Amino acid sequence: MMKYLYVHINNDFSGSTYAMKAIIDRHQLKDYFLMTDFNKDGFLKGQNSQAFLNVPYSFLGKGLKTIIQIIRYSLLSTFTLLKLFFNSKIDVVYVNTILPWTSSLIGKLFGKKIIYHVHEFYVNPSILVKFYLLIMKITADEIVYVSEYTKNSYYNYDCRFLKICHSIQFTPVRFSNVNFDEINIPNKFWGPIVMVSAAKKYKGVEIFLNLSKKYPDKSFKLYINDKYNFNEALPSNFEVFVKHYDIQRELFKASICLSLSQQPDCVETFGLTIWEALTQGTPVIVPDIGGPLEIIDNKCGISCDTRHINTVSKAIEKILCNESAYLEYSKSSILRSIHLENKNIIPKVKNN
Repeated sequence: MMKYLYVHINNDFSGSTYAMKAIIDRHQLKDYFLMTDFNKDGFLKGQNSQAFLNVPYSFLGKGLKTIIQIIRYSLLSTFTLLKLFFNSKIDVVYVNTILPWTSSLIGKLFGKKIIYHVHEFYVNPSILVKFYLLIMKITADEIVYVSEYTKNSYYNYDCRFLKICHSIQFTPVRFSNVNFDEINIPNKFWGPIVMVSAAKKYKGVEIFLNLSKKYPDKSFKLYINDKYNFNEALPSNFEVFVKHYDIQRELFKASICLSLSQQPDCVETFGLTIWEALTQGTPVIVPDIGGPLEIIDNKCGISCDTRHINTVSKAIEKILCNESAYLEYSKSSILRSIHLENKNIIPKVKNN
């Protein structure tokens, strides 16, 4: 029976952490190891077992504090991994994101198969990121990309990635598709316009705020993973929710879900929330570049230059021009989600 070690560096409620949980669930292995920061409250939950390896890590922004954290993580993870490899049978090291470089390097030294699950791509990689990419090129036996866009970005960055065995696996959504007859179209048509994102300016938070000013008769709801410092008073039709919310319920009530990432500072490699909105019959507006273009079609949403409020406004007005047009967008959203679900299935791991 194959024995896997799954490694994820920063346990939180981000898309990559959720993906690690979804991957483990889909692989359906009864006996495996998982190494992450179990001190944090995230999608990955540890138990009192030797199979759950706790290695603390905190991202503290750019600067000396983060460098110290990286050095600390590298030392602690190296010690933990050496102890594990000397005392336990491991066949595969499954590295989630490019960051946990010690696990892939040490795993390679012990002759283990190294699989990378890659969510991110850095347009202008720092020296540290270039180091992570070098380790990946040296150690990876297989790379799983979250989208065709992500794969092509790495191929364009360095043609040596072409030589590494690869596959593309969309991250599975958390929610089941609703039945269309569960949706009250008149209520949904007048529902809030929502955005779910990290609390970063390059995610389009300011654009979203400005849209609420342009449409004072519409409700705008922002769901973010941390506090965001707005340098002005917020309009009465603009609400902010931090961390704790039932996102499935909110997406079900929403009229439109926006993804407003600001290129070139941020290009989405996938777009989990976009697909999750479709499961609830909620049409979407996304950037005209990156992974989201592989999720939507022109029946369930609109892609546009999300850097400019006027282009986003035109997309909103097209989707909400009347209830009849909106009904077709909503129905097509569910059909598109069903298509994606049937097309993208993470396979169960073979035990031989």
